[in-house]
Amino acid sequence: MRGEVRSAGLSDQDSVHTYLDVLAVLLTAEREPVPGRPDFATLWSDVRQAGAATLPLERIERIKSGFNQQITNLFGFEFRAALAVRHAACAFFQEAHFTFESSAQDDLFA
Repeated sequence: MRGEVRSAGLSDQDSVHTYLDVLAVLLTAEREPVPGRPDFATLWSDVRQAGAATLPLERIERIKSGFNQQITNLFGFEFRAALAVRHAACAFFQEAHFTFESSAQDDLFA
């Protein structure tokens, strides 16, 4: 993502916003809307910094196509953004859990 951000002339600080912009497009493209429940793109737009720089939509679409094509070509699988996010969140949770368990504060009730 940083390479795309740099090539678009944006600052490195815009990488996280850009990543979440791309993630919003990926998730929205593969999921059917659920009535009464906002999608990730809506939630992200509600908290996104106003005026934060982002990639043009055609670059985001190119990244989306690249993700899909790479996963299919390398592994023969169809890319699913929601599954990738769940997988990454699981690893993040496990790391946080391990850090918590090994800290001196591992028992809140002691």
